[in-house]
Amino acid sequence: MNPMVQPTEFLHTAFLTRDIGRSIRAWQDLVGASVELPPTHIAADDVNVCILSVANGRIELVQPGDAARAGHLVREAKSHPDHVCLACDNLDERIAGARERGGIVVRPPVRSEAFGKRMCFILYPDIGLVEWVGK
Repeated sequence: MNPMVQPTEFLHTAFLTRDIGRSIRAWQDLVGASVELPPTHIAADDVNVCILSVANGRIELVQPGDAARAGHLVREAKSHPDHVCLACDNLDERIAGARERGGIVVRPPVRSEAFGKRMCFILYPDIGLVEWVGK
């Protein structure tokens, strides 16, 4: 591990869905999930999100606001996780460091209605999509 990189905190893994209500019920019925954050609209990305508690972790369900876009994205995802979410103390440094290493900021920092904190999305060539939330 690079000694210059500060540790992070794992927050959740996200799954895309066409129907957030149906997905909530499935996670509850099949694995005993409980709702930690009820469906909440994230204006900056026009998505509805829900955070579920499952065992010792969290699942975020993401439903795009546009039905056609939702169907397309869910078909493309093929039930694989969409992204992982990590919390960090140094969001601006993470963004600068990612750009230096070939990362692409696909969602510039905005205040999230889900967390009440600044967040951004960075696509890393060898990791995939990571949502960073400032602590």
